[in-house]
Amino acid sequence: MGSFSVKLAVWNPAEPSRSEEIEALVDTGASYSWISSTRLAALGIRPSRRMTFRTIEGRLIERDIAAVFVKVDGYMGGDNVVLAEPGDNEVLGAHTLESLGLTVDPISKVLVPMVGFALNAGLGTAIAGTRKMSASVEGRNSKIAKREQILRRPAWTSFEFRGSIFGKSEREVDELG
Repeated sequence: MGSFSVKLAVWNPAEPSRSEEIEALVDTGASYSWISSTRLAALGIRPSRRMTFRTIEGRLIERDIAAVFVKVDGYMGGDNVVLAEPGDNEVLGAHTLESLGLTVDPISKVLVPMVGFALNAGLGTAIAGTRKMSASVEGRNSKIAKREQILRRPAWTSFEFRGSIFGKSEREVDELG
């Protein structure tokens, strides 16, 4: 995919006036975003617990995590981040990307809005294992099935053969199918 960096603003939820903007490498292979523990301490952010992580070399390491607010390209939200120790890289990880509703366009090397998934939203309720749907919902099933078929394709299929579906409206996704 290649790598690229983005400007990431981070601040203390308890003190929103104290913030810092950093240049972070986008790393979808990292579960969480990693931000320097020194930077976070300067913002008054304290660790909430420790977690174990597996490095790319296969080693297990422990790091503290903390709750913060982040902003990337105008998308803002709360997240848990890893307090990076000296020698650790500062990265924007998958958890933060998903919590902000963003994904990576590997061709253009930019972040783009993603289409989220909903578990049977608007499809009626299941009672004792039997799905009972109204006629209006049944009429939408073919459109929903088409959209789900498009969205479940591997990312490389969407980018290489169909163009990016990310950031498109429901109508545009329906038209792709």
